[in-house]
Amino acid sequence: MSEVASHLSTGERNDAFARVQAKPQLDLNVETLRGFAILMVVIFHVIGPKSYEGLQIQEPGSLYHLVTDIFDYLQMPLFSFLAGYVYAIRPFGGGAGAFVKGKAQRLLVPMLVVGTFFAVVKSMAPGTNMPLTASDFFTLHIIPVQHFWFVESLFWIFLLMMVLDGARLLSSGRSFAVVAAVACGIHLAWQKPPIYFSFAGIIYLLPSFLLGVACYRFRDAIFQPAVLWPVGIVTAACSVLIGLTLVGVIDHRFMPQSLPSLIVGCGLSLLLMVSQWKQRWLVFIGAYAYTIYIFHVFGTSGSRIILQKLGVTDTFLLLVVGVLCGVVGPIIVDLLASRYRWSRKILLGKKR
Repeated sequence: MSEVASHLSTGERNDAFARVQAKPQLDLNVETLRGFAILMVVIFHVIGPKSYEGLQIQEPGSLYHLVTDIFDYLQMPLFSFLAGYVYAIRPFGGGAGAFVKGKAQRLLVPMLVVGTFFAVVKSMAPGTNMPLTASDFFTLHIIPVQHFWFVESLFWIFLLMMVLDGARLLSSGRSFAVVAAVACGIHLAWQKPPIYFSFAGIIYLLPSFLLGVACYRFRDAIFQPAVLWPVGIVTAACSVLIGLTLVGVIDHRFMPQSLPSLIVGCGLSLLLMVSQWKQRWLVFIGAYAYTIYIFHVFGTSGSRIILQKLGVTDTFLLLVVGVLCGVVGPIIVDLLASRYRWSRKILLGKKR
């Protein structure tokens, strides 16, 4: 990090870079990938993966749906991978109560506050996709509320990591490999785990999270040509295979918990980390990635509803405005909410 910073003049550093530099062990590559991942999420939700979601694009084989299909194989595995990498920088080191309290504050409080508010708005606002009914509120957060499933799943994964690290099951390469193999086996074998309390998300995300942890703890062993070349070749082969299914050359669809999907999600995450990709504007977005994830749906859905009420029908214009509102809106929320202690805690999950 200090080597990167030394090549930047004072005039070239903006607030986002300063935020990254305040975390001396976190480099600009990680923040770039965070920005890239959250941008994929926002675009994914603006378009909508189904014909009845987002922009409600009905044309079969639409380029827009091809984009969401491609993003679907990478966005959440990459987010989970980065969460694992960041966890490994500051892992559980004792004090279970404080650890659980900290993760609950950061993850569960915004999920409960913002997620509940989102559910209320979705049930009342005209023009929303799949509005919630009164009966849905009886299972609110037991059955995850839209994209908030990731936040809840991540909380449980952190608790699992607390147990595994507390038992020193992830301290050596051999024991780590056994845990990772079990996680991958469950991921592939248990295709339809229960969705309650976002349990399905744990099964889906755990392999990529563990890979992120491994990339920090066993970096010297993993970041070797003897490892990276085979990973790159297999990932490229699986990416081509999945690509052929998406464009209809092969009449099949690999589900998120299939072996090719697992390889593509984890393999591309690893290769993006190795690439040391650094992009200034993505670093800026990445600094607000968590807030954008929590709040982006208000900007994406709100802008679409307003523009369509005004008679705007151009899909590309709706997409561009939706993405801008989904990114810029949460950044403004972060800046405003950070001014007050109560809003920092309940909206952003920040301690101070």
